[in-house]
Amino acid sequence: MPHHKGLTVHLPQPISQVGVVGAVADEQRVDAKSQVPAHIYEQLHKQLLEDVSAEIREDCLRQIREEQEAELQARREALEQDIAARQQGLQKARQAVDAVVADLTQLRDDLQVEAQTQLPKLIAELTSRILGQAIEAGDYSIDVIVREALKELPPRGQIVVRINPDDHAKSDMAARGAGQGAAAAVQFVSDPNISRGGCVVESSEGRVDATTEAGIDEIERTVRDSMESA
Repeated sequence: MPHHKGLTVHLPQPISQVGVVGAVADEQRVDAKSQVPAHIYEQLHKQLLEDVSAEIREDCLRQIREEQEAELQARREALEQDIAARQQGLQKARQAVDAVVADLTQLRDDLQVEAQTQLPKLIAELTSRILGQAIEAGDYSIDVIVREALKELPPRGQIVVRINPDDHAKSDMAARGAGQGAAAAVQFVSDPNISRGGCVVESSEGRVDATTEAGIDEIERTVRDSMESA
């Protein structure tokens, strides 16, 4: 059985005719009148070889094509598997990214909630610290604070202004009895329950809490209301 570049080739059926022609050519006992002329024999032999060669070539080409198609199919399947694996990896990566985004979104929401709870308090604490430093340094005027508080009440009847003893000793208004002879009489009272830098104004018309504690509470409340309405 012939071989062509590592391929197994099946000879076509006419190849068996070579043996027949050879047998006829070697037969010497046939009648001279029945012998095939040499030139016809050569033509038949040549034609037979050409037919055999053509079929062998076609068989080789067919096997080559089949092998190429098989190789292409194998490569195609491998490529499809690789693409599927990559798509699966991308899907997992996308899911991981989505999970991270969800976690970040939840964290942002939690921080916003925490900020709404903690930020007003932090601002109030910072304000209290700043005011405390200013008060300790004496960087304030108790008379200005009292005047602003008095504006919150109508100037009628008896008005009582409660201030810290240290502020009472430094107040010019308290020293000269501010309000005497005016439409309202203002009485200054030294009250140790009132912290420095603030006052409480009381009258029959109402009460004004102008202490530093009340001011800080108002700041915290204002910041919280502003954040909730945003």
